Amino acid sequence: MLVLVVDTSSAAVTAALCKVSDGVDVLAREQIVNARGHGENLAPLIARCVPRPADLGAIVAGVGPGPY
Repeated sequence: MLVLVVDTSSAAVTAALCKVSDGVDVLAREQIVNARGHGENLAPLIARCVPRPADLGAIVAGVGPGPY
């Protein structure tokens, strides 16, 4: 299954595409460190990691105290 992983709970904005089967393989990863640009940066990072959103089986988001 392909999984989109996003985290915005720190100064970094991170998106990754992982393949989960018997283990986890990171297929793509994008990150920008910008404490004030989470809203502007997240969608382009996801677009670069996930060429075909219809293929996703799940979306995982980090939650925690953070800016966005």
